[in-house]
Amino acid sequence: MKLLKVGVLVGGLILSSFSLTNITQAAENDSPDKSFIQNLSEDIAPQEVKNVLLSEFNSNRVGNSEDGYSLVGGIRPMANGILAHKDNNQWFGTDKGAASVINVNQGNPGFWKSIYQNEFDGWGYTAYLKGSYKPTKATASVDVSASGVVPNISLNNSTWSLFTATKNVGSDSTSYKSGEKTYAHANFENVRIQNLSTLTTKFEVKSSVSFSNAGSSTVYTSVRFF
Repeated sequence: MKLLKVGVLVGGLILSSFSLTNITQAAENDSPDKSFIQNLSEDIAPQEVKNVLLSEFNSNRVGNSEDGYSLVGGIRPMANGILAHKDNNQWFGTDKGAASVINVNQGNPGFWKSIYQNEFDGWGYTAYLKGSYKPTKATASVDVSASGVVPNISLNNSTWSLFTATKNVGSDSTSYKSGEKTYAHANFENVRIQNLSTLTTKFEVKSSVSFSNAGSSTVYTSVRFF
């Protein structure tokens, strides 16, 4: 089973892709070591982001055949049903120094306004964390899409409507100016989607980083709920 698939776009010109067959190889060949991630300061990578990045060193981490990961113990009972948690990340761009991370929680509160549905919340993150190049801007934009029997969707308690097109649910950016935060962190919550047994829901963050002397890099990092 492939556990990590990475596509890297550098300067809009070069496309390369590869697959790594186990978490050990991924940690050794594609990302900074564990101590580097642990020592990142909060103003560069919030703890929730570091938790996802550190999870790639967990030998019990498992994934599905499409993309995304579920941590062992990531599906746990809650008072109103179940909560599934999936995250995914990849390193990209100049010096492989930029991180693209997505984290999504799926709750199952049952019926709401006569429609049986799931509720999603989470975030997408982009930052340049290591290397010798000077970043000028980072963006993170999260979209949700679905395939299968057409469901209904409600964003922030809006009226239910048919979910026939990709929806943007969160975006953020930083310009790396003095005094500004050094990452883009796009949060979203209260995304309600009709619960259909034949439905696949995909959350994807578009992560882009621009450099003053090396063009720009963009990747898409996603998780899917079946």
